[in-house]
Amino acid sequence: MKTMHLMLATCWLAGCASGSAIMIGETRPAIENWESVVVTSEMPAGAEEIAVVKAASDSGLTKQQHIDYATDELKKQAAKVGANTIVIGATSTEDGTIGIPYSADTNLGIQIYTVETEVLEGIAVFVER
Repeated sequence: MKTMHLMLATCWLAGCASGSAIMIGETRPAIENWESVVVTSEMPAGAEEIAVVKAASDSGLTKQQHIDYATDELKKQAAKVGANTIVIGATSTEDGTIGIPYSADTNLGIQIYTVETEVLEGIAVFVER
């Protein structure tokens, strides 16, 4: 059982996040450095809309770490479609549970954990700089 708890803790700390992009414009060449993608709350003048991007993360020990991992995934999704800016839109927190099976001696069971997932959504755009 200790091994299972260690594996679960490692996954949370490792920073797993998921993301997606729905195309609403023309794809541009990918941005190699996803960390250079800028996040803003207002649509920049002359922005070319490329995709709606969404990311979720339940990794990390704090809510801020969940948000940071989700933001990084949002930037990666935007960079893949050639966007250099994300106009952030909806943000939410989803509650859920996960069950991890375990066995101790001859006893079998499931350890239940509650998790919060931070979900971010925005419009991936290209802005001439």
